[in-house]
Amino acid sequence: MAQQRFELVASEVVLDEAGQGDRSASTERLDALRPLRILKVPAEARALTDLFIRVRAVPQEALADALHIATAVVHGVEYLATWNLKHIANAKSIAMVERVCKNEGYEPIVIGTPLQLMGEQHD
Repeated sequence: MAQQRFELVASEVVLDEAGQGDRSASTERLDALRPLRILKVPAEARALTDLFIRVRAVPQEALADALHIATAVVHGVEYLATWNLKHIANAKSIAMVERVCKNEGYEPIVIGTPLQLMGEQHD
């Protein structure tokens, strides 16, 4: 189980997104996030977000996605699991995010779907 192998965290950005939409579904999503440590969005993450948008690592219309990535990077999160293949877990975005992180002095984050990141379990 991932909870046994990793510290699972979420950001304030995730909380905002989880709270949108159908009330019953949003309550369920927020309840699932309750046990996780919630990462604040510092000013450094906002600056990195602007850079991701400026270099088109993430499109302007996906500002929340760029902020999600930047918050994780600034907090030193090693892995970002997402099902968002359009703006986050795609080859172009991943390569550009990695380049920006390195140029700005941040350790690049490993981005992938939960299935990609978990891989096969080898005991």
